[in-house]
Amino acid sequence: MDSKIVASGLADEIQTNPILRPIDVVRHFKKNYELAKTEVHGDDTKSYRQLLWYAKAVLATNPRLPCAT
Repeated sequence: MDSKIVASGLADEIQTNPILRPIDVVRHFKKNYELAKTEVHGDDTKSYRQLLWYAKAVLATNPRLPCAT
């Protein structure tokens, strides 16, 4: 995200609700940032599980590799 997108989203939010408190703006931004991050990069827990599966598959199909356990 660049600053123009963030500013546009915040401006829309503030125009919709002009009595919005700064803490509410921060909460809104954090929530939407996390959703966007997950959408772009995927779920951290799921990625970690896939990495473990991949490591086990590599070791199982390449028995001469040193064990990382």
